[in-house]
Formats: sequence, C-alpha cells, structure tokens
Amino acid sequence: MSDELQKQLAVLKDNYLTSLPSKIDDIRKTWASAFASRDDGRSVELHRKAHSLAGSGSTFDQNELSSVSKQLESFVKEHMDAGDLFSEKNSDEIGLLIKEMENSYAGNKSKNNFSNMQTRVELEALGLKVDKMKILIADDDIDNRNRMELIVKSSGHEVYLAADGKEAVELSLLHRPDIILMDVIMPVMTGYDAARQIKKALSDKFVPILFLTAVTDNESLAGCISSGGDDFINKPVHPLILNAKLAAFQRITHMYEKLDEYQRKNEEEMQASKEVLESVIYGNEHKINGLNIWAKSPGHFSGDTHMCRQMDNGHIYVLLCDFTGHGLPAAIGTVFVADLFRTMTSNNAPAIDVLSEINTKMNQILPTGRYCAAIMMDYFPSKKEVLLWNCGLPDVYLVDEHRKIVANYASHNVPLGVLPGAINSEPYKISVADIRKIVFFSDGITEAEDPSGNMYGEEKLVNLIENTVKDNDLFTVIKKDVEIFLDGKKPTDDISLVVFKF
Repeated sequence: MSDELQKQLAVLKDNYLTSLPSKIDDIRKTWASAFASRDDGRSVELHRKAHSLAGSGSTFDQNELSSVSKQLESFVKEHMDAGDLFSEKNSDEIGLLIKEMENSYAGNKSKNNFSNMQTRVELEALGLKVDKMKILIADDDIDNRNRMELIVKSSGHEVYLAADGKEAVELSLLHRPDIILMDVIMPVMTGYDAARQIKKALSDKFVPILFLTAVTDNESLAGCISSGGDDFINKPVHPLILNAKLAAFQRITHMYEKLDEYQRKNEEEMQASKEVLESVIYGNEHKINGLNIWAKSPGHFSGDTHMCRQMDNGHIYVLLCDFTGHGLPAAIGTVFVADLFRTMTSNNAPAIDVLSEINTKMNQILPTGRYCAAIMMDYFPSKKEVLLWNCGLPDVYLVDEHRKIVANYASHNVPLGVLPGAINSEPYKISVADIRKIVFFSDGITEAEDPSGNMYGEEKLVNLIENTVKDNDLFTVIKKDVEIFLDGKKPTDDISLVVFKF
C-alpha cells in the first residue's frame, strides 16, 4: 500500500483509540439498561454492539479487546437462546467481561502499529489492476465504515455508505452498484436479510455481495453464502486481499456480461428462426369453422405440428404430428410434413395417400430411432362420416351433446417413418350423426407435470371432459385446466390439443 494510505489509516486508528472508552462505556450502559428492564430488545442491541466492537478491535489491531468482545458476543447469544440471560450469575459474568475490555484497552492504547498491514507489494505488480467500480459499503460501525471507505476510495472507486441493512437495500436499488461489501450483524435489518432482498430486486444484474465478518464459526459463514452472498472477507480487511477479491469478481462480472450478451443474441436468432419456420409451416394455413387447436412448447421450436384443409370435394382433413425429440431437430421434420401435406391436398389427394406419402418420406429422411406419431382425420360433412387413422398417439375421444365420451379410438398403426411404403391398416370408420365433438392430442397433455412432478394423466382429462358444464366451451376448459395444472412450469414435452366441433 502507498505511504499516504498508510498514514491515513494510522489517523483513523488514532481516532478509533480515542473513541474506545465511550464505546466500552456504551456497552456497559446497554447491559445495565437491559438487565434493569429485562428487555430482550436491549439484549439484542448488546449482542450487536459486542459484535461490532469485536470486528473493529480486530480491524485496528486491538486483538485482546477483540477477543474479549467475541466472548461477550457469544455469551450473550448463548444465554439469550437459553432464556436465562438475566440471572444474577450471568450479570456478574458480563460485568467481568466488560471489565476485561477496559483492561485490554488500557494495556494497548499506546500501541499504534499496523503489524497486519505491512505488506509492501504493489497491487499492480501482482496483476491486480481493477477498473473503477461503484461499491456499496454497509457496516453499522462508523470506524469500520470509514476505514473501508478510505481503502476503496484510494483505489479510485465510487463509494456509497450504508449504516444498516435497510439503507443498504435502498441504496442498492438507487445506485445499482457493481459490488457490495456487507457487514453481517447490523441494526434495523441484518446483512443476511439485506442480501436476500438485494439479490431478488437486482435479479437482472450480477451484483456480487462480499460479507465483511468477524465471525469464524462454520454456521455463520455458511449463512453468508446461503443468504445470497458470493464470498466473505474476515476482518481485519487487508487492502491487498480486498483488491484481489475485487479484481476476481470484476472478471466474473465481465464473464456474466459476455454471457448475457451471447444469450441475448442467441435469443434474437432463435426467435427469428422460429418466425421463419412458423411462416413456412403455417403461412398458408386454412381456417376451418369449428376447429380449435392449442400448441405449447417448452422451447422455441416444437416437434408437434398440425395441418388442416377443406378440400374442393367438401372433405375436411386435419393432421396432427408429434415427432420424437424436442427443439430444432424435431421441428425440422415438421417442415417436410407441411410441404407434403400442402402439395398433396392441393392436388385433391385422398387422405390415405397423404398419410402414406408422409410415411414414405419420413422413413427415408428420419434417422434410425426417430419417428413421427400422427393422427389423420378425414371428415365428410354431407355423410356425417369420419375416417380416422391413429398412428402412435393417445386415444381419440368422441363426445356427444351431453358431454359424455361415447367412444375412444386407440392407436392401431405404428408411427410414421418406422416402416417403409404405404399405410396398409384400415381406418376407423365413424358415424358422427349424434356426435358433438372429437378430441385428440399429443402425449404432452397427459404427461404434463405440475411443479411437484405429478403427471396430468388420462384419467384427469376424461373426468374433466365428462364433468364440464354443458354451456362451457370444451376446448377452452381443457386448455385452461392444463395451464392451471402446470402452474407456470414449462411443459416437459410439446403440447398439442385439437377439438373439432361437428
């Protein structure tokens, strides 16, 4: 450290030594008041002041005073927890500890040296150059606060000072500092509580919190980290160690900033890719009266897709596909399905031919182990007839006007892309003269998980359908119920729901 900084620190120590008698006397008066009134609040104040004196004593080389103060701090905490602090025996013990404080001060008041501050290595020689930062110092002890301010300002940083946890939170929100140096035990609000609030309020920015502490027990040190702190520095804080910590966290902050920038650019690219992909798949999508479709994906890209078209001959085709996997690899296959569906339906191809062609192409392009579960519906309104192929998706439900499931149709064909060639299985032939709606979906619905890991399940869906109030829209009821079940959690799989009203 520079000679000038060392001289300034020596002045601070002189001022501290001058103030010690009044600090010790204040502790005596606080205990006298607490004992006379049996006031737990004053006991907490006594504990905090003993902690503060232990820290400042260590900082200014009053090691004996610091040791006795720690004993008083521990003694008060132990008997506060036990509920017997105000016994005559404990009062005598506290009186003796306060007397030891006076004696330790009297024996050390002439020793104005900085034995723990004699490292002469220049910071720059160790590669510890630190760019200017906004640093918040929160400490209820004015001597500690002044000393930390002097050290930090000597390195060219901008400093904000807080005397308690509440003020630290307020200044953090106002100035958004680059790093926070936080004492643990403070009035109004502890450093632990302040750290939690600051981390929550500044969640959009990495703000390292370094606890300044005189505590050495493992539980207290673990509390520094669990409350949101990123590291801790034991008092007395050496300028060289502090600057090393600042340099390290500045490097970490820069890495966070680079990562945030990368994520932002990646997000923009992914969003643009998603818009292009959706434009290719759904850009010319036909609108069908009575057809409602809900799709939800855990990421930008979905391996589920749906296609629909009303043909020139009056037939209505609805196709739902669910590719294995997630994300972009699964979504790429949906482009081929969309292109094949549009091309073949434009040529008025029968539904079975559309499905067979998709199967053939998927078998050719999908890697081994990849496939596409699908449902194809061909509805002929004039005959009130549906042809249905279920290739690997959950059961399809037919619902009458009373909201009763009158039939369900399980998968009767392997998923598309597994076997080469045309689809050979016969479709389900369904008369829908007395049917109000048909419901089909990907397994993302039944396998949806709530925050506790419970699955939505087929039974819950069936009960929901059959117990929905008649006048309510079934599609909206199912969609809302699944969203409530997820409770904000991202789905584990792509979700697709199709409800068609005949």
